[in-house]
Amino acid sequence: MRRAWLVLFLVLAHSATATPAAEPFRVIANIYSIGVSDATVFLIATPKGLVLLNTGAAGEEAKIRANIKKLGFDLGDVKIILVSQADAAHVGNLYSFRRETGARLMVSDADARLLIHPVEKFPAPVIDQTIADGDHVAIGGLIFTAHVTPGSTPGCTTWTTTVRWERKPFAVVFACDPTLPAALKLGEDSRATYRHTFEVFRTMQPDVFLAARGSLFDFEGKAAKRTEKGTNPFVDRDGWKKFVDETEARFNASQK
Repeated sequence: MRRAWLVLFLVLAHSATATPAAEPFRVIANIYSIGVSDATVFLIATPKGLVLLNTGAAGEEAKIRANIKKLGFDLGDVKIILVSQADAAHVGNLYSFRRETGARLMVSDADARLLIHPVEKFPAPVIDQTIADGDHVAIGGLIFTAHVTPGSTPGCTTWTTTVRWERKPFAVVFACDPTLPAALKLGEDSRATYRHTFEVFRTMQPDVFLAARGSLFDFEGKAAKRTEKGTNPFVDRDGWKKFVDETEARFNASQK
């Protein structure tokens, strides 16, 4: 099984596609988008340092660095690096960013196994901590909760947190991609494990719906609608419910 995931890791190395919404911007409160393709990258600012969620594909490093600078932040202030899913579109720069910043790299145990051996152009990064379901990561008054929700990778991790914006709390979800690679068929026991992902999703009631891939939450459409004042299009409770329904239906269909 691990060999199959490593092959898929390589295939996904070229799966990130450019998106017009490649300029960095504030999503809400202290959460910023700095990615340059459908594989999203988020920067979260706290008084004690920055959190980097995903690192993009290898060919995107220079643009991601530039986006951090455009927002007025310094890559050297990144203290924690979190991972949604260990595919090449999301972890292509883990090694260089971890080495340069000295940030603590935290990855789910199952996805860490995909990273401990160098693959093609992706040298193995130093993993400071493996994450289990329900673990918390705290920095600067912000708490992230890890939800291991197998999907695109066996250790696919959905992160949740709460931020304050305009004096109100907003529950935020950074969903990993629950889409099972088309080439992978599961046995009954494994199918039950993956179905649990959607059970977990249905317990969540986020105000702000973000995900590891922009196409999962209409990133481009929402980015085009954002304004400095007024309704924030990323506050999308109904969009979350639709996402869960649709991705669960696709999963069930793929395993028939």
